[in-house]
Amino acid sequence: MECIMRLTLILVGLAFLAFVPESLTAQGALDATAIQAARAVADAGDKVDPNQFVQTLIRRFGPRLTGSNSEHQSAAWALDEMRRAGLSDVHTETWTLHRGWKRLHAAAHLTKPYETKLEVASYGWSGSTHGGVSGEVVLVDGNATLTKEAVRNWRGKIVLVAPISKDGIRGVADAPVLASWAEKAGAVAVIDGITRPGGMLHTGPIGFPGRESSVPILDMPEMQRHQLEYLVKQGAQPRVSLDIANRFTEGPISAENIVGEIVGALHPEQVVLLGAHLDSWDLSPGATDDGTGVAAVLAAARAIHASGVLPDRTIRFVLFTGEEQGLLGSQAYVEQHRAELSNFVCALVMDWGAGPITRFPLAGHPEMEGPLKNLFQADEALKSIDTSSGFLTFTDGFAFTLAGLPGIGLLQDSPDYDRDAHSTEDSLGAVNAPALQFNTRVLASSAIWLADVRQRPGSAFTQAENEQALLPVRSALEMLGVWPYERSSSPTPASPTH
Repeated sequence: MECIMRLTLILVGLAFLAFVPESLTAQGALDATAIQAARAVADAGDKVDPNQFVQTLIRRFGPRLTGSNSEHQSAAWALDEMRRAGLSDVHTETWTLHRGWKRLHAAAHLTKPYETKLEVASYGWSGSTHGGVSGEVVLVDGNATLTKEAVRNWRGKIVLVAPISKDGIRGVADAPVLASWAEKAGAVAVIDGITRPGGMLHTGPIGFPGRESSVPILDMPEMQRHQLEYLVKQGAQPRVSLDIANRFTEGPISAENIVGEIVGALHPEQVVLLGAHLDSWDLSPGATDDGTGVAAVLAAARAIHASGVLPDRTIRFVLFTGEEQGLLGSQAYVEQHRAELSNFVCALVMDWGAGPITRFPLAGHPEMEGPLKNLFQADEALKSIDTSSGFLTFTDGFAFTLAGLPGIGLLQDSPDYDRDAHSTEDSLGAVNAPALQFNTRVLASSAIWLADVRQRPGSAFTQAENEQALLPVRSALEMLGVWPYERSSSPTPASPTH
């Protein structure tokens, strides 16, 4: 879902090499046992190579589309790695996906006013042409409201969204509506998308969450899209032939979240969760979306266990699936654990590419700022990390935020992420090994610190408190149809605030 969370992002370390508790005031003094625990975890982290996990994951299993054989096989591997890391209660938690889907092939050619090959890729859970078909290209303005009159000439046509909506939230919200209109109007296919740097193909979900379409919804490189738009506007009546094949399962399929933990010695019922998502899209192996996150979580688990430190609170490690279809696995996890959510300290989730962690957006929970800043100030190497009051939305941490918890999606300095994520280029060459080592240590150190500080950090909001905290993103959530509470007449921001 990173194509969505990029549109709705609101903003908005390393080993403990030089602790300086003597420089802290009494009010912000760190707990001595937590300092010792962080030192031990950092030392153990130096001996863990997280790169081995991402290398194995990508080379052995490749793309891991939710519900696919490779996703199930990688889940079995992750279970074994959690056991090798010394975690307890290692198990899977099953949830149900409405239907499975598999990409087969996609071919496209411009046949009028001249002939040339075009590049296209299906969006996930979209349909097929059932053989070769041809159609004239017509335009639909991504910034305009669809009407019955606007779609009356779509039968047998290929609909090109041009220009793409300037309001990214609206574009995502409109995608399922556009697909539905195309189905009813008898369109051959829809060429949709979001603006991304680079010329490679991307894929993603049709809408949020878990939408599907019987009509093929296609991505196309930006320059080819612009050329088709130009031809239509010049009156050339361009025609494109398509042969798109995808396969749906007959009914629901099972998927699983992978779970293991280190049980707390003093407060086992209180949980600090570290997470990432095991699934990926299928145009590439998903090395940075989210193979690097998976590797950091597994390596952090190994480092904490190898340190010999037994945390006061439970540290739980979860690899979710169904993230790319709209946080389906993490939302299922939240529902399955609804009875114990009040005992969750926070969920720290890695899913922002290959770069180093730079910021902890507090997801509407300012009570997390003090404990985290104490952690960062305890070591010179961690002082580059900061907190902010905003959200990193539509990755698995946000499922916890919607439930009133500090669901913190960790912001990373990944300048190529928009280009690489969901694309044909998200392979091992995009992995930043030093940053991955850094992120592993940040995860491990943060988890042990939050598990050991004497006064419990984090809190579970009441519904009223959470409604207030979510106000900055309410309009976006309502537009997408995922606002977790009943709508009221109270005013909301017209757009996400920064």
